[in-house]
Amino acid sequence: MNGGLVRGALAGAAATVAMSIIMVVSERIGLMGRHPPERIVERGMAVADGLPNPDTVDAMAGAAHLAFGTVCGAAFGLLMNSRASVTGQRLAIPWALIIWLVSYFGWIPALRILPPPTEDRPGRAWTLLFAHLVYGVTLGALWRWISSASATRVAEVLPR
Repeated sequence: MNGGLVRGALAGAAATVAMSIIMVVSERIGLMGRHPPERIVERGMAVADGLPNPDTVDAMAGAAHLAFGTVCGAAFGLLMNSRASVTGQRLAIPWALIIWLVSYFGWIPALRILPPPTEDRPGRAWTLLFAHLVYGVTLGALWRWISSASATRVAEVLPR
C-alpha cells in the first residue's frame, strides 16, 4: 500500500474535522447559513427521488464531507509522497485553495447547489475560504509530522 496515500488520508480526515469546526461555529453565529455538504446531500437525495429527512441529511452530510476531505488528503499524499515533508507542508495551502476554487467556482455552482462565492452571501463565502485555509494549514502540519514520524520509524529499524 502506498504510504503517501495513507498518510495523506489521515491528515485529510483530521484537517476536515478542523475546518468543520470553523463551519459549525460560523453557522452558530449566523455567518454561514446551511452548510454546503447539507445542500449537496439534499440535492443528491432530491435527484434520487428521496425525501430529505433533516436527521438523515445531517448524518449523510457529515459523512460525505469527511469522506471528501479524506480523499482530497489521500490525493495530496499521492502527489507529495516522493517529496520532502517540508515541501508537502508548503504545498498544502495551495492544494486547499485549489479544492476551494474547483468546488465553489466549479462543480457546486454548475450543479446549482450554491452560487459562486462572488454571488453568495458574504459570510458563507469568507467562512468557506477561511475554513479551506484551516484545512490546508492542518493538512500541511499533519503531513509533515506524520511523514517525519514515519521516516524516524523506518530509520530506527534499518540496519546501521
